[in-house]
Amino acid sequence: MLSRSRYKYIWFLDTYFTSELAIEAHEKAFAFFGGMPDEIVYDQDKVFLVSENKGDLILTDRFKAYTRERPFKLHFCRRSDPESKGKVENVVKYTKQNFLYNRPYWDLQTLNEEAVAWLGRTANLMVHGTTKKEPFAEWTIEKPFLFPYVQYTHVPVVLKTCTVRKDNTISWKSNLYSLPLGTYQGRGSLVSMQLHEGYIMLFDLQGHQICRHLVAAGQGLKIKNNHHARDKSTAINELIEELSQLLDNPL
Repeated sequence: MLSRSRYKYIWFLDTYFTSELAIEAHEKAFAFFGGMPDEIVYDQDKVFLVSENKGDLILTDRFKAYTRERPFKLHFCRRSDPESKGKVENVVKYTKQNFLYNRPYWDLQTLNEEAVAWLGRTANLMVHGTTKKEPFAEWTIEKPFLFPYVQYTHVPVVLKTCTVRKDNTISWKSNLYSLPLGTYQGRGSLVSMQLHEGYIMLFDLQGHQICRHLVAAGQGLKIKNNHHARDKSTAINELIEELSQLLDNPL
C-alpha cells in the first residue's frame, strides 16, 4: 500500500512466501503502482532477514542482492510494535473482512483476478475512512513522485558443480556433506550446488533437488543426514507388493 494515497495492491499465493516470491511480489506491486516509492516499511520477516545482530539487521542473500539494484530505502519495524505497521495491518484486516469473507474459492488465478477487480471498484475507489479521500484520485497525484518503474531482470543463480565421493558425500570449504545412498554412480559422478539463505542446496544434473544441509560453522566436519545411509528401494518394492495384493486385480 502506498502510504499517502492508500492505493493498494494484493497478490495471493497458496504456498509459503520465499525470498524469491517476495521479490516477485514487489515487482508485481511496482508494475501495478506505475512506479517505486522512496522508502518501503517492512515487518521483520524471515524472507527478508536472516537475523538481528545488536540492532544490525542482516538481510537474506537474495533480498540483499535485489535491493542493491533498486532505488528505494528499507525501514524495518520494531518487533512486537503493531503501531509502527498499523496501516498495513488495517489493509490485511479490511481485505479479509470485505473481500475474502464468504467468497467461493475456485483456483488461485481466479482469486487474483477477482482481487484486482475488487481493488478497482472498491478498495481503491471508495473514500478512505481515515483520509476521507479517494485512493485512486490521490494516486494520480502521487504517481509522478514515484521512481519510474523499469522491469527487473533477474540474473539466474549460477550453480557450482561438485564431484561426488565414493562415500556419497561432497567436499566444500573443508567440510563433507552427505548425499543419499546411490548418488555415487562411479568415477565422474557430479551434482550441482547452490547456496541459499544459509543452506547448501544439492541438485542432480537435471535440476531436481536431492537434499539440503545447513552450512556448517567450522572446518573438518562431516554433516550427515542419517536417512541418506538407508537403502529404501527394498522397502518400497515390498510395500508396492503388499498394496498390490489388496487390489481386486493385482499387478
